[in-house]
Amino acid sequence: MEIKDKQGKLRTKNPANPLRKEEDKPKKLVYYVGFDAVLATYDRWGHIDDIGEPIEKMKKRVLEWIKEGVTIKIFTARASDLEATSFIRKWLFLNGLLLDLEITNILGDDCDMIFSDKSREVIHNTGVIVSLTKEFKGEQSVK
Repeated sequence: MEIKDKQGKLRTKNPANPLRKEEDKPKKLVYYVGFDAVLATYDRWGHIDDIGEPIEKMKKRVLEWIKEGVTIKIFTARASDLEATSFIRKWLFLNGLLLDLEITNILGDDCDMIFSDKSREVIHNTGVIVSLTKEFKGEQSVK
């Protein structure tokens, strides 16, 4: 069924229509998920292929997000080394995660959310840190 928008352009209510414009399509969410200490246990740096056991709670979340259609990107400093990336890809496969997940050390502008053991939430355009650690005692926090 076709309808006209405010500018008089023809639109369709059928989301499968190939003529539907990109800006009319719902944006697919993209989550960047940390690797060491977020998806895999980490206690010390050993060797490039030294990767801990999966953190089941996070693994379950990632698999659920994938089922919901969220794009997952593995975010790790290890991705600066191609050999390390191949070890991560093997680890993902052996632990029941998809082989085709992007592994990167670069945060893209497609990012909707970051899941990391290092990050802290800051309220948009305010500089206010939401949850503070003892390192930020002098800062204002939001409860």
